[in-house]
Amino acid sequence: MSMEINQLTQMTTWLDEEHRRDKAELIRLQQRLESQEGQVVDQAHTIQDLEDAWLACSPAPQIRPARSRLRELKDEVTLLLQQRKSATSTKPARPSGLGHRARQHLARRQRDPP
Repeated sequence: MSMEINQLTQMTTWLDEEHRRDKAELIRLQQRLESQEGQVVDQAHTIQDLEDAWLACSPAPQIRPARSRLRELKDEVTLLLQQRKSATSTKPARPSGLGHRARQHLARRQRDPP
């Protein structure tokens, strides 16, 4: 019987030590978790600030296609003007021919964008 009491005492002592170690580990892990939660919040703010700065520096995605289309239109008008200028220098131009074709071309472009 004395042996059983000694074994139970040792087992209880060992379980108490394990319980204290586990409790200390839980406290350490809880502190680490709280620290990482703070880091995640800080990183989220940093990401938001970077996104805001990026949007302020670059045109919005919706603006890019419009600028591209405007550039294409400008290039087309420039080409038409150059063609008209070269046509007038080589032969007499028809008064409404080039303008009519340009209007048709622009109307087609507005109906069927690239």
